Parts: sequence; structure tokens; C-alpha cells
Amino acid sequence: MDNMSIYNSLKKMSYRRYLLNKKLGSFFDDFSVDLVVDMGGTNAQADKYFRYPKEKAVKWITLNIDEEAKPDIYASIYETGLPDNYADAVICTEVFEHLEKPHQAMQEIRRILKPGGIFIGSTPFLFKIHGDPDDYFRYTESALRNIFLSGFTTVELYSMGGGLGTVGMLLTQITGDLKYRLMRYFFIFMSRMMILTDYKMGHERKADLTTGYIWRCNL
Repeated sequence: MDNMSIYNSLKKMSYRRYLLNKKLGSFFDDFSVDLVVDMGGTNAQADKYFRYPKEKAVKWITLNIDEEAKPDIYASIYETGLPDNYADAVICTEVFEHLEKPHQAMQEIRRILKPGGIFIGSTPFLFKIHGDPDDYFRYTESALRNIFLSGFTTVELYSMGGGLGTVGMLLTQITGDLKYRLMRYFFIFMSRMMILTDYKMGHERKADLTTGYIWRCNL
């Protein structure tokens, strides 16, 4: 994708959301399973969110406690009510930061996932506080690898952007607080130039400053 296409995408979504959508797309290139459980999933997605290729699974189930998401199953991620070894794949993107009991959620994910099953997830690191309805945690790579994703046979864990892109994204998030229009436009322009430079440098490189993480694992 050329610079102008990325630049235009940033007008309607954050850099982290752009990278998340892009990586999710690559995860589903070779995806073909019988049953997917999408925890925190929705059947009422906005344009900026990734549209999952549900045709790549025989059955795709969304689970959520938010009725506005119009889920297939209205249930908590802590107690889904689903059988053991039920799903060929579990998806849980942009949910873990909102969980008061993330360890309990991971236990439930492992319980319903079949041996060899796929677990796809993501969570922010340096990103503004955002309620859904609450925002509790941020996770380092060590926490993800050694606590939440330990015990999986394969773990692919990717940073979503480096330091330059992260600072650029954070600049974008504060422009609404700026009083003067010219200053606001200047910050937006600078933030997007920083993001484009970061993208060219290799947005999946290991980074101490990153917008967040995305992973694909096998149990």
C-alpha cells in the first residue's frame, strides 16, 4: 500500500487500528477451520473495524456481554457455558485491557479450545484509556509470553509499530485538546509523517515503545 493510501486510512482510524487490521488480514490468508468462537465479537461492526472472513469457517460464533453488539451468544468471557475442547479457533482482539480478571478469561479460553487449536488476540500497550465500559490493564511482551501465552506450542507475537509511530499516534490523540486550529493541523501533519516513517522502518520490529501487541498461537 502506498503512502497516500496509508495517510488516508489514518483519517478514520488510529495507527494501531490500521496495523491491527493489516495483521489480522494476513492471519486469515491460510485460515480454514470448522468452528470459531469470537470472544468480545460483534455482528454490528463499524467501518474502521476488521471484517472477519466468516466464510473461512463452517461455523462462526460471536460471544459478548454487550447486547448492542448483537452477539450469537450473550455470555461472559469468564463463564461462556460452552463445552470443553469445543472450538477449533478462539479470537479475542482488543478485549484483555477491559478484563478485571484476565487470568480467569485465559483459563476459559484454554478450556474451550481444542488441542492444537488456534488462539488469535491483541491488546494495546501505549494507548489512551478507553472504557468498554472499563479499562484496567496494559501488558508488556514478557507478561504476554511468559504468563498469558505460556503453554502454547507455538507463539507468534508481533509489536504494532515502533517508538516513532507510537509517539505520532499519541500526538494525534491529543489534537482535540488544542485550542488553535493552525496548531492542531500542524500536530496532525507531524503525527502522520512520524507514522509513515515508522511504517517504512518496519512496523513489526521488536520495540520498547509500541502501540500494542497482536498474536497467533497454537495450543
